[in-house]
Amino acid sequence: MQLRNCIACKTNLKKAELEESIIQDILRLTFGTIDKKSQTPRHHKEIGLKAGIQIYGTGDRQWMFVVCDGLPFGLCKEVIAQTLRCRTCDRSEDSFHGQDQFLQHHNNCHSEIPYTEKCQLKEFQWVILRPGNGHIEMNMMKSFTSLNWDVFMDELAKLMGFCSENAQKAAKNCTDNHKDWTIIETAYEGK
Repeated sequence: MQLRNCIACKTNLKKAELEESIIQDILRLTFGTIDKKSQTPRHHKEIGLKAGIQIYGTGDRQWMFVVCDGLPFGLCKEVIAQTLRCRTCDRSEDSFHGQDQFLQHHNNCHSEIPYTEKCQLKEFQWVILRPGNGHIEMNMMKSFTSLNWDVFMDELAKLMGFCSENAQKAAKNCTDNHKDWTIIETAYEGK
């Protein structure tokens, strides 16, 4: 599919660049069980290779959206922030989780070069992490409940059995997605 205009990013691309750009197929990947955070960067690199990310030498793509919820979202967020690569070595197979590991590498391998922030590169700067529909739904539910709590939601929650102070707090803060959906459906349908 050819791109005609670029709404998502506000960059000025020449017409020739737009005609050469294509929207790639969605990659369906499952994270499975992640036992150790050290396994996650390797998985991200595999995604980058499959997607044709430019820094891995497999394509022209410079960034990619990654959409996930829950535990994978939290792990990905940390991995994106903490996984570093050495600009001096520039070996894509070497990644360092955290500033301490990177400084140890820099002191051992490049002690003659003074350390600056420019010595390191975030390995996964090409990832644009987006929350999935579950997070968007929960945030919308919290907003709706918060906006309408004093109007009618507090009384409705009491009628549905959320009588104690702690139960009222739980209903107001939307701590249980399923119970809160029940309250909102009751408010909407009146059943």
